[in-house]
Amino acid sequence: VTLETSFLIAKVENSFEGLFHMTKLGVGTGCFYRLDMSQFERIEYIESLGVDGVELTLSDGDELDQMDYARISAAVEGFDFVTIHSPIRKKFKETEADRKMLDRIELFRQEIGAETVVFHPDNVESIALLEDVKASIENMQKRKSFDRHDLENFIEEGYPVVIDTVHADTWEEGSYPDEKNYLFSKYAGRINHVHTSVNGPEEEHEPFSDHPEALDGLKNLLVSHKIILESKFSSKDQARKEVGLLADSIDGLKIDR
Repeated sequence: VTLETSFLIAKVENSFEGLFHMTKLGVGTGCFYRLDMSQFERIEYIESLGVDGVELTLSDGDELDQMDYARISAAVEGFDFVTIHSPIRKKFKETEADRKMLDRIELFRQEIGAETVVFHPDNVESIALLEDVKASIENMQKRKSFDRHDLENFIEEGYPVVIDTVHADTWEEGSYPDEKNYLFSKYAGRINHVHTSVNGPEEEHEPFSDHPEALDGLKNLLVSHKIILESKFSSKDQARKEVGLLADSIDGLKIDR
């Protein structure tokens, strides 16, 4: 077998892998920030929903000091995939303290077996800060003034991408009317997973259970991806209803109900 033939076989195999990649659903622990639930209680409830994955949303770096890594690791071991969202209120700069925090985040990722840590690029002073972290980079919404060109300039070829459909949707109201399609096409081979919810009339990340029609324009884009729900739930029952709605709406998505 020649080298050229080997490359051709690999290309065909990769194509078939893409065709049969299963759609999987996970829920972010940040969805429950309005409820009085610990990180551990959120994980337990998400597991009860019968979904495939969980994303541990960190509010700040200090939260890592309050976690029992072994307990969290045991709690997530039943999921097919686990991801971490970096502290959403933290700006990472070129300081020794911030580098040490990034080391702690990476250690936490390794300890619990998460596949990636999601970062908002507008919170990271330089991509070089993430060189020792298994990181993915998320697209930002319009109010952050960080557009598709800023994203392309920020990331390097080796970094996976997380597409947030709400963030993309905020650009479609003016500057880039095709933003979701553009991002899914441009980064087709680099998408680690997708964050989704509704860009609602009151705020970003409203639940699909309040706006089921919003799935009509999204569900085909979500097929064959790992999906993380980022809806802001006002009750646990609302989360269960939402998971059922997605399972009924997206081709190939199966959950253990």
